[in-house]
Amino acid sequence: MSKNNSRRSSSSYASGIKRVRSGELSEIAFVHQATSLGFHVSKPFSNSEPYDFIVSSGPHLWRVQVKSTSRVTGRCYHVSCGRHYGRALPRYLASQLDFFAVHIKPEDSWYILPASIVCPHRYLYLLRTSKNDDGTPTQLMPYRGRAAHQFEPYREAWHLMREK
Repeated sequence: MSKNNSRRSSSSYASGIKRVRSGELSEIAFVHQATSLGFHVSKPFSNSEPYDFIVSSGPHLWRVQVKSTSRVTGRCYHVSCGRHYGRALPRYLASQLDFFAVHIKPEDSWYILPASIVCPHRYLYLLRTSKNDDGTPTQLMPYRGRAAHQFEPYREAWHLMREK
């Protein structure tokens, strides 16, 4: 292997490790947020399941996949919705899980999205909010005609895991 290929491989490896650690931190943040809201959270023993956590609220058990992003595309956050297998990005099936919990790291906010809404997509575009000086959101910013606003009802929609 040449020196250039070696550098590229170690750079790619470091990038992959950074992405994995970032995802792990968002999983920890999910457990903290969910338990602070009164949910009971369990982690499957193996990593072969298509979901990261089982969340209990009363009589219901929900299978939850955690995703995180700080990647900005235009005026939206860009989220990959598939399972990462090398370069492949196969989609999840709605029968495999109940919710996606998407952590928007720069805003420290969450979207709690039903799997039936997310599974048809490889990527989601979620709106960025701009803030006033006092930290309150000003207005939602559209992204080049994409229907990113359709997901706004799911921002901080933790109540969905209490219903049914």
